[in-house]
Amino acid sequence: MKRLSFFSVCLILHLNVVFGQSPSVNNAQAQEIKRRSELWNSAYNNRDSLTFYTLFDSLAVLTSAGARRVGLEQCKTICRLQYVSRPDIRWINKATSIEINGQWHVAYEIGNWTEDWTESGDTSRSQIKGKYCIMWRFTNSNWVIISGIFTPLSCTGSYCTKQK
Repeated sequence: MKRLSFFSVCLILHLNVVFGQSPSVNNAQAQEIKRRSELWNSAYNNRDSLTFYTLFDSLAVLTSAGARRVGLEQCKTICRLQYVSRPDIRWINKATSIEINGQWHVAYEIGNWTEDWTESGDTSRSQIKGKYCIMWRFTNSNWVIISGIFTPLSCTGSYCTKQK
């Protein structure tokens, strides 16, 4: 039987102290957060607003260059207004990293974000690309978004020329 090195044992003990859980538990939690993050994409893009709303804490804060929404009701306006003004909108979040604090039951997700749509009266698509970060909290047996920041880093299409 192989013996664990002193360093390996110390690392495992450190992770248990810092996170209050084993690495395998954190991996399972990270997979659940990833699943919830992917639910953002499918629910939003399939116009399933009821499922989309389940992602947010009642006091969630969402911030972008163009708006700041505080609370679940205001976060719901993201769907309502964009579905009306941009009926063919697609929004994709792709997580690049998820870190978890098991002791406090919060997680930090960062990644790349893309939004694209056709402007009314225009045949070309507008597209915004950028970075995002989301803070998740585990509450009531589920991970919910308590804050999200979406920073646009590039914009192409007719919408972008109107925003100067």
